[in-house]
Amino acid sequence: MRVKVCGITNVSDALMSIQHGAWALGFNFYEKSPRYVSKKSAQSIIENLPSFIVGEVVKIGLFIDETYDSISQYIDDLGLDFVQLYAPLKADKAFNERVILSLQVASEKDLPDASVLNEYGYLLLDAPQASDGLMGGTGRIANWDLATKLARDYRLFLAGGLTADNVSEAIHRVKPYAIDVVSGVERAHGLKDETRTKHFFEECRDDN
Repeated sequence: MRVKVCGITNVSDALMSIQHGAWALGFNFYEKSPRYVSKKSAQSIIENLPSFIVGEVVKIGLFIDETYDSISQYIDDLGLDFVQLYAPLKADKAFNERVILSLQVASEKDLPDASVLNEYGYLLLDAPQASDGLMGGTGRIANWDLATKLARDYRLFLAGGLTADNVSEAIHRVKPYAIDVVSGVERAHGLKDETRTKHFFEECRDDN
């Protein structure tokens, strides 16, 4: 199972995640996030990874309220493979194919129209946004029934409260394109825990 470890803020966590089997690393460029990382810091992390790893691991940038031009510059400067957005962005087809459109919805009636969803290469289903206003990494669980329906028609990343205790069941039920984990492998915001990370990946492999 493809696993994206998001909220990477330092080299050691990046290396540790890759060593345990991370398919992708997520960098959060939203300044209000407790897992925020600057472009300069992300570039330093990427540059300090062994060259053979940089070419293998998928690099994903998370953006909120950024312009197309700004995001394009991040892609060029950091060599990002995909971008994760929380709202549709007007762009060409080539750009949209690299977009993971994040959905924080409780039910099917809350989804954008299929015409909107079909514009993007990937979808990500997360838990609905609550009063704290946090955009991901909340530990709240997404609607797995809705995720199962979406995974039939789209390349779906499943996020939201995934831990070593529930990820195997989530993979079995939803059959997503990829798993996205943040808080489930952390000891504090933006700091990964090796034991939790190890156990999480063991559960992902056990389901293959």
